[in-house]
Amino acid sequence: MYMKRPIAILISLALLILSYPLQANSLPKQFLDKMAELKQPLTRHVIVVDVTSQKLFLYNDHKIVTSYPISTSSKGTGQESNSYKTPLGAHRIAEKIGQNAPINAIFVERKNTGKIWSPLPKGKREKVDLVLTRILWLEGLEKGFNQGIGKGGKSVDSFQRYIYIHGTNAEDLIGTPASKGCIRMKNEDLISLFAFVDSGSLVYISYF
Repeated sequence: MYMKRPIAILISLALLILSYPLQANSLPKQFLDKMAELKQPLTRHVIVVDVTSQKLFLYNDHKIVTSYPISTSSKGTGQESNSYKTPLGAHRIAEKIGQNAPINAIFVERKNTGKIWSPLPKGKREKVDLVLTRILWLEGLEKGFNQGIGKGGKSVDSFQRYIYIHGTNAEDLIGTPASKGCIRMKNEDLISLFAFVDSGSLVYISYF
């Protein structure tokens, strides 16, 4: 009788692990299926953004290295230009911008302004959405979905939409959908991620 409870617990844990797609030693199946469909070779480092949990997972050689809380769009997910929504699907890092910039450096149109953002006193919030510290500029890999023109004749191009992974002056909102389409990270977390990944590293954005 005493053996049944531990066995039941182990079975429950095993089922939980099997049901959760973001596992420590394997890339998500839907990502692998999409790469096979696109005939896109895997990169050593892969970023997986889970819109559901508002987390970014960094994989190295198919294994999760670490995860970070993030913010995707407050308007949800979507592909069209001017929707202010976060695009889904397969991407790659087209450009890394801001190497060696100080933390909280302010970028405007991907240029380091030389100014440093200082947090406001506790309880006060800025109305402006700043791009800080580093930029990982994303390029869609799925033609007609997040690259080029969509079925409705509108641009769905993530690169032309200027979709970034970037630092933010709204760190208190990280972990909730709060951006205007980009993927926001805490500034220290972004410095860590930026140092790890390469230009060309794959990025997959989805619900899990």
